[in-house]
Amino acid sequence: MSSQDTDGSLLSSWRAALVADPTDPAPLLSLIQSSIDHSELSDARAWLELFLGLYPTAGAQYLVYVELELAHDNLERVERLFERAFSREPKAGKGSAMGGPCFPLGYPPLWSASPS
Repeated sequence: MSSQDTDGSLLSSWRAALVADPTDPAPLLSLIQSSIDHSELSDARAWLELFLGLYPTAGAQYLVYVELELAHDNLERVERLFERAFSREPKAGKGSAMGGPCFPLGYPPLWSASPS
């Protein structure tokens, strides 16, 4: 995967962050956004696939992926993404240690229990 960042600092930062905290998605999200911003469609797809392999219930990133494919009129890919996101069958991503449907599981609620 390439980056328009000629000195590779974004990729280097991601590698360093991965070593420091492998559970932090922020550096990988930066690579995804950078690829999208620089119209690097194949790189954006690769980073999104990696991200969704690591975080298969990340509904927001499925939406980013769908919007990316819609922007390029790739309706077959959009259809496959919807099938994958709403699948009831657990599917591990490429190189993923875990798998599963994006919905209805998703992230835990953003709100906490009612205050007492």
